[in-house]
Amino acid sequence: SEENVLFWLAVQDLKKQPLQDVTTRVEEIWQEFLAPGAQSAINLDSHSYEKTSQNVKDPGRYTYEDAQEHIYKLMKSDSYPRF
Repeated sequence: SEENVLFWLAVQDLKKQPLQDVTTRVEEIWQEFLAPGAQSAINLDSHSYEKTSQNVKDPGRYTYEDAQEHIYKLMKSDSYPRF
């Protein structure tokens, strides 16, 4: 579950990045959380994964919006109640 929080925070941070840094940060987030064999892989449903993998081809501050929403719902229903 820690990777979900880290992903959510990374996407929040991406939204505040200067435009010239966005493309690089989008790729870093992809490699860390979504690429095959990612070190901190998150669990996305196939629809969110497909949409996100398409969004990555045209990187922007909101590339991960759908994935972030999915992860937020997961955290809300799964992780949060544990605390």
